[in-house]
Amino acid sequence: DKDSQYNIEDILKRYKKYLDKDLIKLLKKLKDTKPDIITDEERELILDNQIFYDGIQDSLSDLFNTIEDEES
Repeated sequence: DKDSQYNIEDILKRYKKYLDKDLIKLLKKLKDTKPDIITDEERELILDNQIFYDGIQDSLSDLFNTIEDEES
C-alpha cells in the first residue's frame, strides 16, 4: 500500500544520504591492516554510524511487520 511504499522510499533516501564514505574507508583500512587497536577518532566514527544503522534496521523491521500484518 501507499504507506509501505513511502516507508521504503524514506529508508532508501536516508540510507543513500548517510552512507558514510569515511566509514567505508575505515572499514577497508581495518580489513587490510588488521590492527590491534583503533584511534579514538576511528572508534567515534564507528559508534556514530552504528547508531544510524541501528535506526535503519529498526525502520526495516517496522516495515516488514507492517507488510506481514497486511498479509494476515
